[in-house]
Amino acid sequence: MSEQTALRRRYPLFLQAGLMLALALSVTAFSVPFHFGGDVAVLVTEDEAIRPVEIEVTEQRDEPPPPKPPAPVEVPDEKIELETVVDIDIPDVRTGPATIPLPPAPPAEPPVEPEEDVIFVVVENPPELIGGLEGLQSRIQYPEMARRAGIEGTVFVQFVVDENGNVVN
Repeated sequence: MSEQTALRRRYPLFLQAGLMLALALSVTAFSVPFHFGGDVAVLVTEDEAIRPVEIEVTEQRDEPPPPKPPAPVEVPDEKIELETVVDIDIPDVRTGPATIPLPPAPPAEPPVEPEEDVIFVVVENPPELIGGLEGLQSRIQYPEMARRAGIEGTVFVQFVVDENGNVVN
């Protein structure tokens, strides 16, 4: 048996002995009383002396709340004077039919609705990929970090094809 394997076997024993020795030294250091010879004198200079300061007692005054706003005053309704004569040129109904000119009607313009692109989900001739599914898979560049990490998944791709066969969205 080599010297290194013998040390490895005795490692727990050495560790416990070292911890016990450290604990014994710590307890001894805290239990030994330390006495310094002579009395300790504390000198207080005038700058550090505490001086009493008289504080003037103040009174708290309760201020009255602000005055309430005046109550709303009712304003008398204005009465229409009956003596006012209004002169309106209206032909007498008894003499004949009255013709009242009407304002011209505004020109009727049909409301213009914006044309919305209709997306057909089901079509007669479905679009086909150039080169087929194999052509798409050959162009895909899978990230190297994802390949190393073993990340896999399924990708769903949706796109909108216009009437000319171009991908627009």
